[in-house]
Amino acid sequence: MSNPKQDLRSKLRAMRSAIPQEDQEIAAINLASNVQKLEYFRDAKNIAIYWPHDSEISPMILMHRALELGKGCYLPILRVDYQQKLSFASYTTNMPVIKNRYDILEPELNFAQLIALSDLDIIFTPLVGFDNSGHRLGRGGGFYDATFADLSDIPHKDWPKLVGLAYDCQEEDEIPTEHLDWRLDSVITESRVLNF
Repeated sequence: MSNPKQDLRSKLRAMRSAIPQEDQEIAAINLASNVQKLEYFRDAKNIAIYWPHDSEISPMILMHRALELGKGCYLPILRVDYQQKLSFASYTTNMPVIKNRYDILEPELNFAQLIALSDLDIIFTPLVGFDNSGHRLGRGGGFYDATFADLSDIPHKDWPKLVGLAYDCQEEDEIPTEHLDWRLDSVITESRVLNF
């Protein structure tokens, strides 16, 4: 039986993987430039970002610029529990990293500090697809959505901005959603900033 979300994931991942390496590198430069122009990025003290995997648009240039500006940068780490949630651990360029069970690099906890969601100003998320209503299609593990559910325990004024990073080609007319799926505040691509 066909699964619309899974079919869409397969299609969009194939499109993303087909982007030539040179174009991926140019897109990463343009993405960083687009983010740096945003007032909420300039004002942010602590940001969560991600280590790119599976041809995701790379935020590494953005992360290095954020570190140069003195911002705290945090990467997701998979919690070893049944809840499928993420924690965010501090990262600097000299910090040891290890591969998690999905072969994604994350800070080694012996050298990192965890941060509360309410102390983050922005969470930059990877995604497989997005639409113009702010719906995000993730990898399918539900880690980000499960983590964002913890925001319900925090006053809304203390929520970080939830910002997806993607290539233009990852936009769809409509992303199929379920009641546990969280909407993003913005999506930033190599050419645009979309606010929802």
